[in-house]
Amino acid sequence: MAVSQIEYKILGRLAKQTAPSNHILSQALYQLLGLSIQLNPRLIKASRIRKLDVTRDTKSLQLYHHIIWLAREGLSITEVYILPYCQNGETGPECRVMAAKLRASLYHVFCLFHNHPPITSITSYITNPYAGAAAAPQTPPPPGPPPPIPIDARRTPTRPPGLAPIDISPTRAAASYLLPPLNYVPMAKEHFEMAQHLADSLLSPTNALRLCVSLDHAMFMSDCEKANDQARRLARRTIKAVYSSPEGLDDDEFADAAILVQVLGGLVKR
Repeated sequence: MAVSQIEYKILGRLAKQTAPSNHILSQALYQLLGLSIQLNPRLIKASRIRKLDVTRDTKSLQLYHHIIWLAREGLSITEVYILPYCQNGETGPECRVMAAKLRASLYHVFCLFHNHPPITSITSYITNPYAGAAAAPQTPPPPGPPPPIPIDARRTPTRPPGLAPIDISPTRAAASYLLPPLNYVPMAKEHFEMAQHLADSLLSPTNALRLCVSLDHAMFMSDCEKANDQARRLARRTIKAVYSSPEGLDDDEFADAAILVQVLGGLVKR
């Protein structure tokens, strides 16, 4: 998804440029533009909600469900109608980078609002995937044979053998109807790394789309991976590449780059 006015402009320009040669791709890019315009205000509103009552269907919970639904539809459009026409570079480098960036940004939304477990409880597993196993004490097996099963417990099973019960609240089950409850952080990380690689290799350091990819990637590192130092290093490296680039810019390109560099600078100082 596009997350700023600058990305709206880039996405609209790419949709217009591809209209004569690929009408399906152009329409899909326009759809993502409209979906992003609907989704962004809801993301801003949801980020301001500090406390959520998950025991009942509150308005904030409905907002989260709407965000998940919009992001799911955006990902479907991206993977079916955009990526197949862009991933080989036949529509130009900017379209290829934009397609990868759209997919990564939508997975970022899943991580923020529908990750299972929530991103606040998986920090240690990101830095050390064996932390939980190492911290868990080894319980020795009980001596002697197991106790007999009470007669009252011998009743017809409620599920097939080997199918463990799923511990999920009714409110989370409602969101799971829209999207499976998975850990989306590894998938989002892979997609962001791919988008970053394409942006660095195909676009100039002062290109606004490349700066948008770096900014969104750094925000993902900070929000979901809790890798604040890596996010600051990425932002600092991006700013340094902009200032050392010998390429000229027109007035609009300079204004867009200046805004994005300013935001990246704020991320470095945060």
